[in-house]
Amino acid sequence: MIILSTDNPKNSVYYLGSILLNLMKKNTKNNFGVFDYFEIMNRTHEVSMNRFLLVLDWLYMLGKINTDSEKGLHLCT
Repeated sequence: MIILSTDNPKNSVYYLGSILLNLMKKNTKNNFGVFDYFEIMNRTHEVSMNRFLLVLDWLYMLGKINTDSEKGLHLCT
């Protein structure tokens, strides 16, 4: 299952989403975009671009993140 995998939980969208949210909480003053967060996340957790985009879609649908042209990706309050 994509959301939560019992075989490889570190590859699930749920786990990777928590990693991304923690990265975004630490970088509130920076205007990072999609590719910036992809590079930062790959330094500690190797993830494919397709999986990373699934994580972004999932977090967006949950209302946890948003994007705009000035701020890049940002957390919703």
